[in-house]
Amino acid sequence: RSKDVFNVVVTKNNTIVNERRVSGTTKSDFDITESGYYIARVSSVDEAGNVIGSVKTTSLIAVLLQPSINENDYLLYGVPKQFGNYNTIITATDEFDAKTESSLALNVAAVCGDGIMQASNSEVCDGADGLDGQSCLGVNNNVLCDSTCSAMYCSNGGVVYAGMCGDAVRQGPEICESGETSVCNTLTDYAGTKLCAAGCAAWSNECTSALFCGDRIVNGTEQCEAPGNGTGPNNQYACTNCRWTGGYCGDSVGQGAEICDGSDLKGGTCASQGFKMGTLACNSDCKTFNTSACINTATLTGNVKAVKTGANIAGATITVAGKTATTDAAGNFSITDLQTNATYTATIVANGFANNTSYSFNFTGATNIEPYLFPAGWPGGVLAVVTRWNGKPTDLDLYMAKDTNESISLPYNTATAGGVQASYNTVPKGGMVSNGDMYSSVGQEMITITAVDTSKIYHAYAKDASSLQGYDANVRALVFDGTGRLIKTLNGASQPTSKYWNPFKITFTSATNFTVTDVNTYSN
Repeated sequence: RSKDVFNVVVTKNNTIVNERRVSGTTKSDFDITESGYYIARVSSVDEAGNVIGSVKTTSLIAVLLQPSINENDYLLYGVPKQFGNYNTIITATDEFDAKTESSLALNVAAVCGDGIMQASNSEVCDGADGLDGQSCLGVNNNVLCDSTCSAMYCSNGGVVYAGMCGDAVRQGPEICESGETSVCNTLTDYAGTKLCAAGCAAWSNECTSALFCGDRIVNGTEQCEAPGNGTGPNNQYACTNCRWTGGYCGDSVGQGAEICDGSDLKGGTCASQGFKMGTLACNSDCKTFNTSACINTATLTGNVKAVKTGANIAGATITVAGKTATTDAAGNFSITDLQTNATYTATIVANGFANNTSYSFNFTGATNIEPYLFPAGWPGGVLAVVTRWNGKPTDLDLYMAKDTNESISLPYNTATAGGVQASYNTVPKGGMVSNGDMYSSVGQEMITITAVDTSKIYHAYAKDASSLQGYDANVRALVFDGTGRLIKTLNGASQPTSKYWNPFKITFTSATNFTVTDVNTYSN
């Protein structure tokens, strides 16, 4: 033929979207603006359009066409990544070797649903494109793109997050990561571990442990490990399935070799353990008793004397822990049934004496106390110094001096510095010399220190006030603290030619703590 005519039809889903008749080398453009699968069918027709023969062969020049299962049908597939116009040329040859070409112009437009995510089209995804690196929490929970290509969602609900379960990094809504473990307790209360469940949405319900009943170690809720390895003495009780059977230490039933068990003391009492009274208890090992609340008692004995004279005081009333006794003619008393190993404070009252309400002592069960009472009207103080004599000299005056020096030159002037001669005399804190002259003949002298100067050293001195008669061995110097406790006694020596006696010095480390040091020197 001098002129060959071909008919080219393009269909989509069996619907013709474009049809062109071409002859010779005439080209016809096909404008395709929607994505999808298109079929190009080529046939030989006359000029009137009647099919007069089939196309013998068809060669495809463009890669966008592939032969279909029908010889003369061609499938347009694979939308390019870049949008725009793409030309496809079809060349057909009939049985008479007549040829014609048809050019298809493919115009690719950006639309949601074409399977290509185009950010320029405000798409965040399109089909599967754009979903890489995104996950949903849980098993069989897939990331999908919505119908508007504007958002991703999870097929089984939840939040889409960057990352994925199994990447060894806990992120987003993940509860745990594959390979991670957590501590737990088994149903039998053994310490164990659990794994991260598939999907990283929860920990596994299965808790595994290397511990078990029979491993010879008491663990979890086990009471024992056979035989007898548990809270009780070894082999004392029967252990079945790691539980005590037939009794155990802690069931409050004293049995077998148990000395006691909880409140069951099996007849034991404080008295049976050698105590006087109290409450006996059982130790947690069921082998021994707890005697910490058991009490022993004993009888307190004592003697009450006068500070000045040292004489026994009859008729004095002593009260200790609510128990009361009265001294006999010799000043002695006793109080029974006092708890031993305790500290007590006694109150002592007697006519003609100042009440003593602060005499404390430790009572061990074999204790004899000897409290002293100050004379009535005693003002109270830190300590008192007393001299007693009965012989030479016939008159003795007691002085107290204080200075920063270790010694003070003699003789002393008999004048006092702020003190007065009376039945007792105090040392004023600012004074240097005080005179405690109470008697002009044989008797006692007493000076009380009521205010302390810790920077000073206190010196006690006695003066022969009877015209140098000297001292015999009957002279004594004593120190008492403010509670009537005898602290120091120093017996004098025979010194027939001496006028002054310095028995000791007193150093204070605080307002109530002091040290008495013997000096015991005589001079004229």
